[in-house]
Amino acid sequence: MPPVVTPRRRRPAGARLPVALPPIALILVALLLIASPTACLAAMDCPGEGCATVRPQDEVVLISSRPIGCSTDPVRLEEGLHAETYSDADGDGRREWRAAPWRSVIESADGGLPTVVFAHGNKVSWCETRSRGLYAYGRLVRCACDERPLRFLIWSWCADEIKGPLKDFRVKAARTAPVGKQLAYVLNQAPADARLGLLGYSYGARVSSGALHELGAGVLDGPPRSVRAFYLAAAFDAHWLGRGQRHGAAMDVTEQLVLTTNRRDPAMKYFGLLGRNYDPQAMGYSGPTCLDRERAQRVRLINVTNSVGRSHDLCDYVAAPGVMRRAWSLLTYADQADAQLASADAAVSK
Repeated sequence: MPPVVTPRRRRPAGARLPVALPPIALILVALLLIASPTACLAAMDCPGEGCATVRPQDEVVLISSRPIGCSTDPVRLEEGLHAETYSDADGDGRREWRAAPWRSVIESADGGLPTVVFAHGNKVSWCETRSRGLYAYGRLVRCACDERPLRFLIWSWCADEIKGPLKDFRVKAARTAPVGKQLAYVLNQAPADARLGLLGYSYGARVSSGALHELGAGVLDGPPRSVRAFYLAAAFDAHWLGRGQRHGAAMDVTEQLVLTTNRRDPAMKYFGLLGRNYDPQAMGYSGPTCLDRERAQRVRLINVTNSVGRSHDLCDYVAAPGVMRRAWSLLTYADQADAQLASADAAVSK
C-alpha cells in the first residue's frame, strides 16, 4: 500500500505563529513588577497633604531610616532616624507635616491606641513616601466599622529606584534584611502594652516579617511582644516562617497573621525565576509552607486571584473585596473588642 500522506494545514492569512516567551523574558516581566511595582494615579499624584482626610481622632506619624541608609548601628539609629507628625499644631483644622524626635513618636504609642505600621514596597522615593502612606491610611479607615481611634505610622526606607531592573531587585532584596532590623529597633522602643499591627506591601511585607523575626529572636533587650500582621502581595520566600528558617522567629511574636494570595500576579507567579541558585516560591503566591500545626492555626489566607488577577498594583490589592475590612478588624484589634462585648452580653443574659 502506498504511504498515507497527511496534508499540511495551512495557516490562515494574517495569522501569527505562537511564540513561547523565553525564560529571560519571564524574568524581566517579574523584575519589572517587583523591582518597579506600579501604583495607581491616586497614590502617585497625591502631593501628601489633603489626599486623604485624616479623622480628628487619629494620629498619623512617619519614621524614616533613609538618612542612615542600611546602617544598624545603635548610635547611628539614635542620631539619624528622621520622624514627622501630620498634625494640626495651629488649631486651624489644617494638618501639616512637622519634624519631631523619633523616640517621642514611638514611645507615646500607649496601649489605649492601636498603632498600625505601614511599610511601603520598592521604588518609592522620599517625595512619594507621605502620599503613599496617606493613601494606605485612607483605604484602611474607609473600611472602619466604628469610630475607634488609631495611630498610623508610616515606615520609610531607602527604596529609591536603581538603574537596571535586575540590579534593583537584588540590591533591594539585600537591603530588606538590615531595614527589617532597623524597624525592629524602633518597635522595640514602644511601651510594653502597645498594641502593634504591621501592614506590609510587597517588599514592605519582607521588611515587616524581618522586623518581627528580630523581635522574636530575643537579640534586642526589650519587653515580650505580641504583634498582629497583615501582608499584601508578600515578596519573600514561602518557607521563611517555618521554625529554624530565615524569619522563623517572627511567628514567636505574631499573634495573628493574614496574607493575601494571588496565583495570577506575575510578580508572585514568576518570583522563583529570580533566585540565583534556587527556585523559591513567593509567600504571596499561595501562602506559607513548612509551618507546623500550631503556627498554621494563627495564619489566615485571603485569595484575591479572581479580584486582583494579573496585577501587582497596591491599589488593586487594597481595593479587592473584603481585604481592607479584614485588615481594619485585625490591625486595630476591633475583632478583640467585639469578642469581649459579645462575651459580656452573653454573661448578662444568663
